Amino acid sequence: MTPRVPEGYGHVFHQYTVRVTAGAGIDRDTLAQRLAERGIGSGVYYPRPVFDHPCYREHPRVVVEPVPRAERAAREVLSLPVHQWLTESQVERVVEAVRSARRAR
Repeated sequence: MTPRVPEGYGHVFHQYTVRVTAGAGIDRDTLAQRLAERGIGSGVYYPRPVFDHPCYREHPRVVVEPVPRAERAAREVLSLPVHQWLTESQVERVVEAVRSARRAR
């Protein structure tokens, strides 16, 4: 599913983060590797739940408890390149590289 911007609102899309779930037929790290092989950068900006960052571990208002959904999401997210200077053809190149990586299982 692609992001939607509600009518009357705007979005800067400084990141385009997708979840690479089991249904994708490829894992996140393999997808990132295949994109890199095609010269397309990607990044994992959310590698773990918030409370697992050192600056929050001891904070009195942060509750540390099992969060299996957040932990699974952290293992699945990958941010694709997006910025205001990307051309339509560059966006299409990224899309095709993702599709190709999934087909190459």
